[in-house]
Amino acid sequence: QNIHFCGLSHHFILDSHFKMAPFTKEEQIALAIAPKITAALSMIGSSYIIWKVFHRPIRTTKHRLLVGLSAHDLVFSFASFLTTWPSPSGTKGVFGAVGTVATCTAQGFCFNYAFGCAMYNAFLAVYFVLCVRHNFREDHLHKFEHCAHIAAFVWPTVISIVAITDKAFNNAQQVCWVAPFPPRCKGESCIRGKHAIQIRRFGTFPTVIISIVVATISMLLMYFTVRAREKGTFTELRGQRILLERARRHKSRMVLKQAFLYLSAMYLTWGFSIASRWVFIFTGKEYFPLTLIRSVLNPSQGMFNVLVYMRPGIRQFDRRSIYRRLSFVSTVKGPFITRSMERFGRLNLSEKRTSQERLSIDNVEKRNPTEQKIIVGKLNEHDRDTVSPADLDKT
Repeated sequence: QNIHFCGLSHHFILDSHFKMAPFTKEEQIALAIAPKITAALSMIGSSYIIWKVFHRPIRTTKHRLLVGLSAHDLVFSFASFLTTWPSPSGTKGVFGAVGTVATCTAQGFCFNYAFGCAMYNAFLAVYFVLCVRHNFREDHLHKFEHCAHIAAFVWPTVISIVAITDKAFNNAQQVCWVAPFPPRCKGESCIRGKHAIQIRRFGTFPTVIISIVVATISMLLMYFTVRAREKGTFTELRGQRILLERARRHKSRMVLKQAFLYLSAMYLTWGFSIASRWVFIFTGKEYFPLTLIRSVLNPSQGMFNVLVYMRPGIRQFDRRSIYRRLSFVSTVKGPFITRSMERFGRLNLSEKRTSQERLSIDNVEKRNPTEQKIIVGKLNEHDRDTVSPADLDKT
């Protein structure tokens, strides 16, 4: 059987279960076009995070890890946006293949930095644990940060260099990645990528699995830590220490929510890819719905990350706007509405107490500026989602 690959015709023997085009023409078009949408949104999201962090007056370890994650995702999303274009022209079963061996190799090299994204997710989860559970300060995290950046960049680069030397970057159904050519060949029978299966087995897949396990364990440790703190009492604390402890608990809950959302983005990005791989290993078949979901979600982490990154600012903006409106309405109409509803019997005692508390919000802030400063500390509007609970001790 003759297979046209980059202008060359190679003759080889295929095993009985090999199928060059497992999907129909319409399915191939969908697999080639659908990932471009999420990949484009992911590039926009990662670019926004990088731009936003570099314009911050204060940048912590968390922000620099997010920049590294976004930079890797930007490279990976760009490679995913190209989908089938870099594949060698004439590749059967692939819609829109107009590239060469060189473009296919370049796409595979960039595609490998997706594993750097998985490693950054794990490092980000470990960072949250160090801040919340072990109360690490920023000056104690420099070595951890340097090791994280080096590992997340060097390891995918090493895998890519090994794949290039083995000529293992070939069309892997829809994109160019580590794959043998001809497809499903083994060992010396392969023209390109004789060790592609070993590179996947011992290089790429363990990286994703280990990163997910580390991130999940870190998330569980954070959850149990925050839960234990919530069960504690204030019996041994007095005065300002009570305010500091409340602020620390509030900050721990905020960090836990952010960490959980980043972990959820990781699960959405890699979950279907892992499921699709295991289904193929056990059944030997590719199912179009699962493959389409995997192709769409795999390059979308930047889109999810930017939503998580913007969440604290959006919530803070909404809360402030609501407080302004409540303050104005309570000042102008609060007493009149309260008296009217009491007259008609529509306001019980608890609702009346809540209304009175809302009326006193502005007065409390004006009468107690010192206590307000202690509670807020470094949780200002520019760094509300970045300061670890340990930093509150500095106040």
